[in-house]
Amino acid sequence: MQAAASLSGVSKSFGAGEASVRALRGVRLEVPAGALMMVIGPSGCGKTTLVSVLAAILRPDAGEVEVLGERPFSLSPRALADFRARHLGFVFQAFNLIPGLTALENVELPALLIGMSRMVARERATMVLERVGMGSRLGTYPQQLSGGQQQRVAIARAIVHEPSLVVCDEPTSALDQATGRRAMILLRSLAAERGRTLIVVTHDQRAYGFADRIATMEDGHIVRIVRRRLPVGDSTPGGAGDDDGSADAPVLGDAAQLAQLAPPVVTSPDSDTAPAASTASVASAGTRKEHP
Repeated sequence: MQAAASLSGVSKSFGAGEASVRALRGVRLEVPAGALMMVIGPSGCGKTTLVSVLAAILRPDAGEVEVLGERPFSLSPRALADFRARHLGFVFQAFNLIPGLTALENVELPALLIGMSRMVARERATMVLERVGMGSRLGTYPQQLSGGQQQRVAIARAIVHEPSLVVCDEPTSALDQATGRRAMILLRSLAAERGRTLIVVTHDQRAYGFADRIATMEDGHIVRIVRRRLPVGDSTPGGAGDDDGSADAPVLGDAAQLAQLAPPVVTSPDSDTAPAASTASVASAGTRKEHP
């Protein structure tokens, strides 16, 4: 399968001398095109640094980075900024909506930044907000929206310019279980559209069942990759993914229901094949300590 992004021997440190902290230590990773990959692990293990490098935001100290067939850190600063604006979308933990702009104005902003006319950008933003169930709130300001509604606006903003890669930082951490579940169903359905790839950083074990692959990090290393075989033709673990809280999606984090979704396959970062693992290893992927 073609990789949407790949890292080879990537290292990154912060600080100097005795105060230096090695956030990434020779990381090698491939993110398949069209997949939803989750990156999990304890706080301080390097997850945010890893996805910042994958999103071409943070330049590594060493190693090779390829994103959507491009080596982004070989580009000029202007070309790199244009590459990110056109091909990447971002969903932030705190939503990061601009308070003085309406939902519609927040969502149309990325389209305007890549040169769309205001008319086209507004049409596109309206269509995407309707797609995420926010068509009745176009003129509403962020402070007038619930947390779940703000997250849907943030997701719409991330995809309005049709990026090939969307990076999500803790997209469910500020949401209750039902709202977080609906957000993950929406993200999962987006991963099935247009071959779009999603990389999701999360501590939320309830969300693991929505991933195609789960990469576990410890101390700047990727120590385990779990591949999930989702049923052919399914874009979500539970069904069509309508934002209505229907009962056909699983209760996230329930190992028995995860087992019914698809058998996991555990691999090392250097292998695409390995013996099958138990479902419990998926449910506890963020806590068990294993090394390749």
